[in-house]
Amino acid sequence: MTFVRVRLWLEAAPIGAELAVLLDYEPATRSIPRSLHLLGQRMLGLETSSDGQWVLRLRKDVADPTERCDDDSGGN
Repeated sequence: MTFVRVRLWLEAAPIGAELAVLLDYEPATRSIPRSLHLLGQRMLGLETSSDGQWVLRLRKDVADPTERCDDDSGGN
């Protein structure tokens, strides 16, 4: 569910925006960075928080493919 929220943020955020995501599920510390890489986004860091969770920091480097482009001619 966390990655769904990250994807929604990626759709709305401007390029260059940064986000910190709190993770409480260890496998997500591997799967989310891998998915970000596949989407062309940048993971800035992954740190363990004092309560045993993780903080993933990321930056939007490229437009999300689901974003609407203003210069899109609609395929014509």
